[in-house]
Amino acid sequence: MKYEFILGNNALILPGNVKKHLKNATGEDTRVLVALAAYGPSDEFDLSEKLGMSPSAVKESLSFWRGTGIIKSQTETEEKTEEPKKEKAPEPESYSYTGEEIEKICRDNQELRDIINQAQEILGKSFSTSECNVIVYLYDHLRLDSEYIWMLCTYCKNRGHITLRYLEKTAIGLCDRGIDNTERLEAFLKEEGKRNDVEFYIRKLFGMGERALTPAEMKYIKTWCSDYSLSKEMLEKAYNQMMGRIDKPSMKYMDTILSSWHRESIDTPDKAEESQKNFKAQKKSKKEKENSSFDIDEFFALATSRGKSSEKKEGK
Repeated sequence: MKYEFILGNNALILPGNVKKHLKNATGEDTRVLVALAAYGPSDEFDLSEKLGMSPSAVKESLSFWRGTGIIKSQTETEEKTEEPKKEKAPEPESYSYTGEEIEKICRDNQELRDIINQAQEILGKSFSTSECNVIVYLYDHLRLDSEYIWMLCTYCKNRGHITLRYLEKTAIGLCDRGIDNTERLEAFLKEEGKRNDVEFYIRKLFGMGERALTPAEMKYIKTWCSDYSLSKEMLEKAYNQMMGRIDKPSMKYMDTILSSWHRESIDTPDKAEESQKNFKAQKKSKKEKENSSFDIDEFFALATSRGKSSEKKEGK
C-alpha cells in the first residue's frame, strides 16, 4: 500500500536535496527540519518552544542540516556580503616584483635566498617569478620568518598541495586567525595532527568511510580531542561500552559517556573499567534492596492480616 500527502490549500516547501540526507537524519533532525519549513526563519530557542525539545538538541539538529548544505544561518549570509570589505592582508599582486628585482633582493638578503631555495626543495619544484613573489610577500609583508615558511610548505605538501597560490591562501588564513609566528604555527599543527588522528580513528570505529563530517560530528571530535585530550584507548572503551547498551552506534550517546567520565576525572581505561564495575554493583544492590523491601512489606502485611483474623476468631 502506498501513501501520499493530502495537500489541501497549504503545503510546506523543502529543498529537493533533503531526500539524499534522510537516511542519516534522526527523528529529532526530521522534526526540526519540518518545523523550520512550517514556521519560517527561527532560532534554536523558537523551535525548542514549538517542538518541546531542548535548545541544545535543536541546535545539534540545525548543525546537521547546515552541514548537509540544506540550510544556512542569516549570519552566514551577512558575513558573505561583508567579506570583501574585511580583507586583513594585502594581496601579493600589489607587491609584485620582476625577475630582475627578485634576483637583486635575494643577492642583498641571504635569509630570503635560503628561504626560497629550501621551499623549492620541500615542494619539489623550481619557482617561477610569480611563485617567488609569493615567498617574498610572506617574508616581507606578512613578516613570517624562515622556519614558519618552511613548516607551512611541509604542511601544504603533506595535504597534497604544492602550488604557491595554496600556500599563500593558507598563510593569509592562518595569520587572520592570529597564527602569525612559528610558536603558534607549531601548536596549531600539533593540535591539528592530533585531531586528524582522532578523526581517522573515529571514522574507523563508526565505519564512516570518507564522507564529509557534519558540524555536530566535528564538534564532538574537537571536544574529545582538544577539550578532553582523550587517548584512542579511552575512545575504544567508550565505544564498546556504548555498543553494550544500544544496537546502533551514536556519537551523541558516546559523548554522554565521555562527558560523564570527564566530569568524574576518569582518564584511563582502568578507571573506566572500575567505574563500570561500581555502577553495575550499585545497580545490582539497588535491585536487591528493592526486592528485599518488597518482600518485607508483603510479610508484614500478611502478618497483620493474620493477626486481625485471629482476633476476630477469639472474639467469637
